[in-house]
Amino acid sequence: MTYQYTEIVPPNIVDEGTSGDLVSREGQDVSLSCKAEGRPLPRILWRREDGANIQLRNEAGELRKVDMFMGPSLNLSKVERRQMGAYLCIASNDVPPSVSKRILLSVTFPPSTLVATKVIGVPTGSQARMECFVEAFPQAIHYWLKSGEEMILSGGKHEISEERISLYQLRTILVISQFESHDVGTYTCVATNTLGKAEGTLRLYGFAVPLQPAEQKFYTPDVTTYDTMQNVIEQSVLDNNWIPTADSAGAAHQALSLTSLTVIVVLPYLNSIFSYSLYPLIFTASNIYIIEQGAR
Repeated sequence: MTYQYTEIVPPNIVDEGTSGDLVSREGQDVSLSCKAEGRPLPRILWRREDGANIQLRNEAGELRKVDMFMGPSLNLSKVERRQMGAYLCIASNDVPPSVSKRILLSVTFPPSTLVATKVIGVPTGSQARMECFVEAFPQAIHYWLKSGEEMILSGGKHEISEERISLYQLRTILVISQFESHDVGTYTCVATNTLGKAEGTLRLYGFAVPLQPAEQKFYTPDVTTYDTMQNVIEQSVLDNNWIPTADSAGAAHQALSLTSLTVIVVLPYLNSIFSYSLYPLIFTASNIYIIEQGAR
């Protein structure tokens, strides 16, 4: 009996013929290559290290996203900054273990800046916050200027910080505490690297927050108020024994009705309390008295 022996060899990535880390200007064509040996012949698979999609251009020149790419060469035409990152070349042939190599692609371009708000109003005495979004690679040196000339340093009432977003993106933040009139002006975010320089400008203006006026109360009597005051007036008349006597009742033509009497007695007080709001009521009461006298 004859046995046929087939040698199997796990995959191995060969440095010769495999790309190392690459640096390319934005807009150029880039090709990443990966060469592997083994038995059976290994398959080559490309992925991004960060798990993001690989962006490839179609025939129309538009970028399309794929999870992975199969083949020994990964061609990136007119490479853009968003294609920057680490790529993994993974070789496998069903003989463990699989092997991989990390290839870092850097895309260089001059800085660009973006200021979301061009004009900011700040209440006097409060905190002013300015943000500037910067993209650049190589990473840029960035700083703030006031009035285009005076460099602002972090310290005192000024605080400068940054938030790194990605390999080529960051946000620089300038905070001014206790905003005052001399802080009004133009502020410029400057970013510069070996390929160029960019600026983003915004303007701060201050305004005073008006104090809330003291609460003003305006008295507007309503029907209920009139009814209540009538009861008080009548009770005051009774308490002071201002009820007409039997003798005065005999001379009815000389006596005033209770309503007319009470209005006349408290007229000075009503005038000082309600100003003109009860004058129509007083005039009406007086007219009633005149009509009563005429009828008698």
